[in-house]
Amino acid sequence: KDLRANLTYDLKVIAPDGSTYFSGKNITAFSGRLPTSTFIQMSAENAAIVFEPKDKLGTYKILAALTDHISHKTLHLAEKIELVQ
Repeated sequence: KDLRANLTYDLKVIAPDGSTYFSGKNITAFSGRLPTSTFIQMSAENAAIVFEPKDKLGTYKILAALTDHISHKTLHLAEKIELVQ
């Protein structure tokens, strides 16, 4: 109602062998007052996945959970990407 937002996300990347490639919790997406109720903003801390030559080839699973701490709702997202040579 007062245009405040407090959004964080958890992000986990699982390697092809099932091990955790990356894990982060409570990463700030946005915290503060918005100019309008329909305002869209990029995350305060953007996530980027950069693979190195030593990384295993195969399918990586990306799991994310975006939490709105004002409405107490969470949106779960999942995607797979294939790392090939």
